[in-house]
Amino acid sequence: MDDSFGVNYTIPSYVQKLFRTFERADKKDGIISQAENKIEIGESISKLAFVYEKIRNAIDYKEEHLMKKNAIWRILKRRFVPGCDTNEIAEPLIKELILGGYAKNNTIPESQITKIKVIIDKYTELINHIYYIHTKSDRHKIYDWLISICACEIEEDLSYNVTERALIDFMFFTLSERIVLKNTHKYKDIRDIQIYISILKTLVRYDPDMISYNILRYYYPSWHNLTKPVCEEIAMHIYKIKFKIELQLNHPLAEQLNRLVRKYVPIFTILKDIIVIDPKKAFDLIQEPKSLDKVIKDACKKKYLDVRAKLKRTSFRSIIYIFLTKMMIALILEIPYELFIATGKIDYFPLSINIIFHPLLLFLIALVIRVPSDENTNKIIRGVKDIIYNYKGKNIKHYIKIPIKRGVFIRSLFQILYSIAYIITFGGIIFILYTLHFNIISMILFILFLSLVTFFGIKVRQGAQELLVLDQKSGMIMTIINFFSVPIIRAGRWMSVKFSKINFFVFFFDVIIEAPFKLLIEVFEDWSTYIKEKKEEIYDRD
Repeated sequence: MDDSFGVNYTIPSYVQKLFRTFERADKKDGIISQAENKIEIGESISKLAFVYEKIRNAIDYKEEHLMKKNAIWRILKRRFVPGCDTNEIAEPLIKELILGGYAKNNTIPESQITKIKVIIDKYTELINHIYYIHTKSDRHKIYDWLISICACEIEEDLSYNVTERALIDFMFFTLSERIVLKNTHKYKDIRDIQIYISILKTLVRYDPDMISYNILRYYYPSWHNLTKPVCEEIAMHIYKIKFKIELQLNHPLAEQLNRLVRKYVPIFTILKDIIVIDPKKAFDLIQEPKSLDKVIKDACKKKYLDVRAKLKRTSFRSIIYIFLTKMMIALILEIPYELFIATGKIDYFPLSINIIFHPLLLFLIALVIRVPSDENTNKIIRGVKDIIYNYKGKNIKHYIKIPIKRGVFIRSLFQILYSIAYIITFGGIIFILYTLHFNIISMILFILFLSLVTFFGIKVRQGAQELLVLDQKSGMIMTIINFFSVPIIRAGRWMSVKFSKINFFVFFFDVIIEAPFKLLIEVFEDWSTYIKEKKEEIYDRD
């Protein structure tokens, strides 16, 4: 087959395999088993729990694709306690997910309960071995880590996506042929796993827990069916295994690989979108490269619209999160400080700025975000063709090398400049706030939320850039802006990580409200089932 340049194309076997996998998955999705009973809960009860989850997620900002996994983790943390009966965890866990809107009602087969129970039993046995073998000092950290891994495995079992896994494997195979480590012989043995981790980070945007789970499976291919000897071996060396995984998560190669792999993400994403609509039709389509351009352009336009809609949702959630948190802190800290410690009266001007400014700033950041251009689309078209066709002269290689370590003098100089940026940036903000009559508490809260909002803004912008393959050019003005904004962004990232661990409002919901609320929901569910059974008994007797 020929394209407009007169180049002979062939379709590699691994590309054909990808299309066949999507086609089989498409046919399998069309077959719905009606024979097996599905897990069902009362609609009125589910609405109440759904509203609760919406409120709770509003005060604990997490990305959408991580919500289900995080919900499973919360359920496990509440139910998976020493001495508990693991038989009483699997079914309530699935029902809670349905109640919270993380799974559709009357769609999960009852056999899934047994599968989840097997997973939980495996981690129970592993934790028991650890408690038997190791001392008490670090067991709590290992316990929390294993519960997180367990949540990832349950989420995967409930939502296993054959096509997503096929795309990950396809991307890994493609990039493995293109990426060459230059002057990095000592990292040769970990090249493949680092490429794999980078794909998980950028393509499917897994968090560290989900990546850790996948690395664990990489090291132990039989993880899903651990034998007792292997389980005991893992328990014996669990600290070394965890440390080894953390080394992989923070490897020196990661930064450069992530930058490279991120450029490929839009290409593989658009290819997936084209295939998933109709795999057979899509395979017939790629037989003629000329006809592929329009299909890719249409897929890009649709994806750009989807990203724009997603940005609106993410921005809205971020604004609500910031606004609610700010309102609560104003009531708890700012107003009492003004009344009882500072001036004895409320200064509404700085208080209003402190409440309104940050959500408004985040709204403006989201407002100026633009979707990619036609030039970006043309580069995606070329990229898709480069990964699905072989042609004469094709030799795409990317050379990766570890950045040269800077000398002590250069490192010290850069650190001084970086510190100056911090002093000028935050010093300037403090001076402006002082002239606006902000008290010390108001200043701290303003800077704190400015850092968080700026960081959230960057996270929101990343959503628009996930389809960007063009290199972004930075002029002198942007370089200066980056020089002074990076301290704020880094402070926001640090605080976001720290606050996620000590979020008082999340603690209040999870510890004070969630347990009794979910217990009440379960009682109502059991009562509803009991009434339904009694009603059926009446009809049966008649």
